[in-house]
Amino acid sequence: MRIRIILLPVLLILLISGCEEDQRLSVPAISGLSLYWHHEVFSDGGRTLRFEGSTTNEFDNDYDLEFSTSLAGKSITATLTKFIDKGKCHYFPMPVIGNDDPHKCNASGGFNLSDKDLDNGIYALRIITPSFEVTSELTITDEKITLKIPPNKHLTSSIEAVYPIPPNLLFGGIVYQGSNTTN
Repeated sequence: MRIRIILLPVLLILLISGCEEDQRLSVPAISGLSLYWHHEVFSDGGRTLRFEGSTTNEFDNDYDLEFSTSLAGKSITATLTKFIDKGKCHYFPMPVIGNDDPHKCNASGGFNLSDKDLDNGIYALRIITPSFEVTSELTITDEKITLKIPPNKHLTSSIEAVYPIPPNLLFGGIVYQGSNTTN
């Protein structure tokens, strides 16, 4: 009887301590991210740089990626903090290219960097996921913002530069017309 009384509190302690939430991010393996980014004016935070990443590998389920960002001096860190499962991918009958499977989808998500927090200069932009970490160079001037991603197999972007929208601009557009300006 006495052994049972002693074992009961020990078992309760083991059960309670074993119920702590695992702090590691449990996600499917990400082989890489393809970045799309632009400058926007009408976001919730005002004028921002918007970065949106889409996984280069496909999954059976649809996932949203959530990042947290921090800025320390001239170093920006964007860390993948959540992988939100939205259920099975929706099937859309359409032609496929290469090995794409129409029953699978890419996970995506992004982060914003406010103009208020970024002065002109060169920043180290570090993107961290459980599968990889890549540090790129983000150069900000009044006329142009460039992103130089070092050669690697995990992070790519077809956009190398964006042009900040001028302050106090209400409406505008840029149109490319005619073959006389092709060069």
